[in-house]
Amino acid sequence: MLVVSSDQRMRKLLASLLREEDYFVSLARDNGEALEKVKEKGFDVVIADSKPPYVSGERIVRGVATLGLCSKVILLSLFSDVESVLRLLQEGAYDYLKKPFVADELKILIRRALRDNGYIEEGEIFKHGLVGQKTRGPLIGKTLKMQKVFAKIQNVAKTDITVLIQGETGTGKELAAEAIHRLSPRKKKSLVRVNCATLSESLVESELFGYEKGAFTGAIQTTDGLFAAAEKGTLFLDEICETNIYTQAKLLQVIEYKEFLRVGGTRRMNVDVRLLIAAK
Repeated sequence: MLVVSSDQRMRKLLASLLREEDYFVSLARDNGEALEKVKEKGFDVVIADSKPPYVSGERIVRGVATLGLCSKVILLSLFSDVESVLRLLQEGAYDYLKKPFVADELKILIRRALRDNGYIEEGEIFKHGLVGQKTRGPLIGKTLKMQKVFAKIQNVAKTDITVLIQGETGTGKELAAEAIHRLSPRKKKSLVRVNCATLSESLVESELFGYEKGAFTGAIQTTDGLFAAAEKGTLFLDEICETNIYTQAKLLQVIEYKEFLRVGGTRRMNVDVRLLIAAK
């Protein structure tokens, strides 16, 4: 979030207000500095305290538009500037507040701007089912970074693409996978989880793809694997980097062609499974 004002006290006031809400805040003193920072970092929201010539709402709005960014520009303006502000709204400014403004009004306006940019609030996470009851739903957060995670989860859940979830141990990769499945069109079908690190190298293929009778010693009957168990649903493969190159190549074939061979088999099996993959 970028705050643009030629008034040092206003910059400090706005920065303090926004940081209380856990937003990342950057400051700029004039048009040139503001547009350089927007070009460099592409802020989601720009709050411009319009005071020509140092801070021109017109230059900020048109500059953001020229850069082709989705930044929402909120203007702070004196009552006498209303006509020019209304013109800027037509040119692409998101909204404006008359000075002096009420802090809560600005907070509400920022939340609305973030929602329109694809982010959703913590309360919406519960409403849309990203977590269950509060006592069971550890996937929570209201910082801007977490809002971005929630927004990405909601966006990819609507699709059927394969998703790679990256993060260190304990950061909630499995919770993110559960949320994607719960919000997806496949939510009424199974979510099958497997930690690839727990599978021995000799058994990983038979566990994933199944095997034909007689494929190896002890294979007394044809057996389905985890892909078959997840049919029409979602298969979550955690610690994918623990599998060997050969297995990863077979997984790539499943992703590309939606088919695989059982171990010891010669007939290709069609599969309708959404893959979620996690790695550190």
